[in-house]
Amino acid sequence: NHTVANPLITEIYAEGDLTANIDGKKVNAGDVLVFKISYINVSLKDTKVVITDKIPENATLISGSVTHNGVIKAESIKWTFENVKPWETVTAFYKVQVDKNAGAVKIKNQAEGSDVNGKLKANEAVTYTVIDDIVMDVVLSSTPTESAVGKEVKAGDTLVYTITGVSNKFSIVVKNNR
Repeated sequence: NHTVANPLITEIYAEGDLTANIDGKKVNAGDVLVFKISYINVSLKDTKVVITDKIPENATLISGSVTHNGVIKAESIKWTFENVKPWETVTAFYKVQVDKNAGAVKIKNQAEGSDVNGKLKANEAVTYTVIDDIVMDVVLSSTPTESAVGKEVKAGDTLVYTITGVSNKFSIVVKNNR
């Protein structure tokens, strides 16, 4: 007796390593991600399955990476598998590159489909990017263009602490003049 929680599964891998699912892990702008969508026929008869997957926001589909004759239409990919045998698994892959100016975002993916039993919805797979260009510095107010890190300061000197983060969506500058 077999039980399958969800016959349609979405997984995310780093290009070159299909052994470690990176769902929930950090990725960087420019990284190539491999999406793997698997379907297992849990019915007792041959079935046709249609799978549709929306290309994630903040990522660009890599030309030529869609497997199993997937059809690209607008911002999604559609696969049709005919005569999938009982307990047979079919799998489709495609690659995206995380946009270089993505900033701090989630890369989300959730395939949908249908089979002899009706509509299917896969688990949601998510990776995220962060802003890595955070710069922290401290300067003396008397020499604001020179870092005071590692330098001697005297009583009465005014220190300016600056934390700066940059992305394509926003800039942050926090200053404390105490």
